[in-house]
Amino acid sequence: MRKLLILGGSLGIFDVIAKARAMGCHVIVADYTDYELSRAKQMADEHWDVSTADLDELERRCRQEGVDAIYSAVSEFNLDRVVVLCERLGLPCYFDQQTWSYARNKAKFKEACREEGVPVIPDVKIDEGVLEYLRTGVPVAQYDIPFPVVVKPVDSSGNIGLSFCYDMDDFARAWDLATKVSSNPHVMVEEYVQGEQLHYLYVLAEGEASLLYSLLSFEQPGYPTSLYSVVSTANTHVEDWVRDVSPRVTRVFRRCGCRDGVAFVQAIYRDGQFHVLEMGHRLSADMSFNKVMGMTGFDALKWMIELQLGVKHTKDQLPLSQTHAFRDCASMYALFAQQEGTVSSIEGEDFIRELSASRCDGTDTDPINEITWETLVRPGDTVRQHQLLGRMVLHTDNAEELCDILRLVNQRLRIVDTSGRNMYIRYTDFDRVLSAYEESLSRE
Repeated sequence: MRKLLILGGSLGIFDVIAKARAMGCHVIVADYTDYELSRAKQMADEHWDVSTADLDELERRCRQEGVDAIYSAVSEFNLDRVVVLCERLGLPCYFDQQTWSYARNKAKFKEACREEGVPVIPDVKIDEGVLEYLRTGVPVAQYDIPFPVVVKPVDSSGNIGLSFCYDMDDFARAWDLATKVSSNPHVMVEEYVQGEQLHYLYVLAEGEASLLYSLLSFEQPGYPTSLYSVVSTANTHVEDWVRDVSPRVTRVFRRCGCRDGVAFVQAIYRDGQFHVLEMGHRLSADMSFNKVMGMTGFDALKWMIELQLGVKHTKDQLPLSQTHAFRDCASMYALFAQQEGTVSSIEGEDFIRELSASRCDGTDTDPINEITWETLVRPGDTVRQHQLLGRMVLHTDNAEELCDILRLVNQRLRIVDTSGRNMYIRYTDFDRVLSAYEESLSRE
């Protein structure tokens, strides 16, 4: 039995553990979380109480225990460790540190996009006077920043350190935040381009790429556009992307050295123009691929685990590229905190489990039809505003069914703070989801 070490127990790891065990692996989970508080450790065959930052101890344990493969699905911090450990131990890894650097440095990836003619958001040049103001706090008499702008670190994910700035006070706070959350001194400043948030995930083999699926993001009106409460394959811009941008994006992947595994890009669409933002050389946090499996027949998670186990894939094994929107929907409902506070109770999880069970019929389609629910907080946890509290992933036959389920979840699921208030942002703009779905089908 092959031994697979999984680093961390964060978002999406439950799917990895279940899949790896179904593939016959002996699964070990390592991190510093207590066993009683870690569902990942409880699901695994074995666990190590070792911080994923302690590379030397992880290497020692891997050699001692005869670990055959190492993986982590979504966490870029832990994937940083995966590639280093694999190199130290001589184990297979679908990427190397040079390739990974493009996924971890937005500025470096952006330059690769420019070289291949991929449209990106224009940078804003910061003059020496503004930099002096940021260093000393002495007000600037004149500056040439075309507010609003976006300020972000080059190496963060999940919108950590990202700020929208409308004046110099905002800008100073944003710069300070970006430098605090990043170990890279380079801070990115870009024009603020508002539009539809898009996501395109590709499968790679032998340097060739196939578009597996694409997503459109929906934020609740009145909240930041970066808080996309719903992401769904109800995407209105599949054909335009495939025709105008996708061939150049695949060239960027090759330029970056991405040959195997999966890679995704995020983009904004406004006024008939795509603007590519960043790349991830990993599975995406929406974790919709398990539901997309029922729509495409392709198992992306199995593909990734096989790579880490040393299985080589060939380009003839790639799935067919998506060319049109899907009729059924793979979607994620992300629950963000609308205010800071302390979690008092979580109510309605039994309802989600019952709803999920009612959709399953005991056949091989159960993993597709079941509703995958992950709670990321517990009673007693203190959370910050806009923190991700939980995530639900589901497959539906159409957008109407998706919206009906989200309405039920809004009614029955409550994450309550110590003042008795619901803590998460409920998505209610269902007309927009239905409109996008109808428009996507009209383009067939």
